[in-house]
Amino acid sequence: MGLKMASFSNLAMCHLRLGNTERARDCCTKALNIDPTNVKALFRRGKCHSQLGGLDEAKADLERVSIHAVKTRSRCFERISRSAASVNVPAFVPVSHTLTAEHMFLCCVLCSRF
Repeated sequence: MGLKMASFSNLAMCHLRLGNTERARDCCTKALNIDPTNVKALFRRGKCHSQLGGLDEAKADLERVSIHAVKTRSRCFERISRSAASVNVPAFVPVSHTLTAEHMFLCCVLCSRF
């Protein structure tokens, strides 16, 4: 199951980089059907929703990211913080603090390379 979930999540990233946002969103949803707490898939789907104009859906996914990332302290959470710092998002806080969904939404909007 873990390999299948990782494959869908990685395929979603490939689709995102190719500009296939709807396909990326669908792959993230498939990954999340296997593991609903996967931080990478949640973040990527939130990014897809924001690019497709689904701001409420994006916020819901990013709120879930903030909950699960704090619990697991995953590498994805740290990448989100570094991505935000790279575009000088002033509202971001250090990795040692809790990121809110609003912070991650800003990162989704401003960071195109996650």
